[in-house]
Parts: sequence; C-alpha cells; structure tokens
Amino acid sequence: MRKLLLLSIVLIFSLVLSATTIQFWHAMGGWRIDFLQSQADAFMKLHPDIKVEVQYTGSYRDTLNKMIAGVQAGTAPHVVQVFEIGTQMMIDGEVAIPIEEMMEADPSFDIGKFMPQVL
Repeated sequence: MRKLLLLSIVLIFSLVLSATTIQFWHAMGGWRIDFLQSQADAFMKLHPDIKVEVQYTGSYRDTLNKMIAGVQAGTAPHVVQVFEIGTQMMIDGEVAIPIEEMMEADPSFDIGKFMPQVL
C-alpha cells in the first residue's frame, strides 16, 4: 500500500512539474519557417515551462485539410494559422474559441495587448 501511495505521489508531482506543450501548425514557407521558430525559441526562453512545437504543414489548403482531419480525429493542434476560408470553417464548426470566453475565464486577460485589426 505504501508503494502504491509513493508511486501515486511521484506521478502527481511529475505531472505538475511537466512543461506545457503548445502545438502550432502553420502554412508559411521559405524564410518564415526559420523566423517563426526563432520567435518560438525566444518565447520559450522567457517561459521555460512552456514548450512550443512549431510545425510547417504545407500550403494553406494542406494546412486547412490537416486541421479538419485533426479536429475529426481529436488530434488538432492548440494553434493553427489558416487563411480566411479556414477561419470561417472553424467558426461554423465551433472549433474556434471565442475571445470572449478567454476573457471570462481569466480576469487578468488584457485585450489591450491585441492589435485592433485582429479583433
């Protein structure tokens, strides 16, 4: 019984201490691949408890198709960069999280940090 309790405690602490991983899929090729990775690296340096996995997923159409398949399979990324058709599909399919829900869930959420153009 003590071994089971000790094992449970170790597992709980390992989950608590493990880093958060964010998957980010994008369709930006060329020099933008390295640029996005450098931005993720800079973010991770500031936030060592958060790991960002940046993945180039092909063209905008390829990325959209992969995102749709991921949603259906339950393996969609946390963040995906898509073009306007994909944005509307995410809204219509209720797979996008409205910013209002994030604001309600976190009282410290500062909408002033967003550019008005993206709101």
